[in-house]
Amino acid sequence: MWQFLREWVSGREVKLTRKEYDILEYMLRNKGQVLTMAQIYEAVWHEEFFCSENAVMMHIANLRNKLNWDNVHPDFINTCWGRGYQI
Repeated sequence: MWQFLREWVSGREVKLTRKEYDILEYMLRNKGQVLTMAQIYEAVWHEEFFCSENAVMMHIANLRNKLNWDNVHPDFINTCWGRGYQI
């Protein structure tokens, strides 16, 4: 069963899954730091990172789509190539 959380971005309601919300919260708590996929995975899934790049990338892509519905925040989540992601 899907659990959706409602957040407000620029006056618009955005529905996030629990994992999307947890990733966003973790990244916001670590704003300015480059977070590796392993750090994100282990903080959100609470298990050891092992070949889980696709899970993190998929959720980051979904978050970007939901947060950038009108290109107001196109660079909200930055990719730091070869290192990870940053807000």
